[in-house]
Amino acid sequence: MTKSLNEIPKELQNVYLTPRETDIVKLLAVNNSTKQVANELGISLWTVYNTLSRVTRRLNSNKYDLLYKVHQMGLID
Repeated sequence: MTKSLNEIPKELQNVYLTPRETDIVKLLAVNNSTKQVANELGISLWTVYNTLSRVTRRLNSNKYDLLYKVHQMGLID
């Protein structure tokens, strides 16, 4: 599933997500709610919100196109 650097848009090539950020985004990608993600990972709902806020800022994104950009990075199918 890992994409080559040539397949990833330039603006996303130097963006790094931590393992926890990746876990949260992957769980959201399969239609889990933020509450379900928090329960699944054993973390607070606020931790999920704060993590998503950090990721959307880093990707210069919003919550609506976050999953699209993460898909372009090759982190989710």
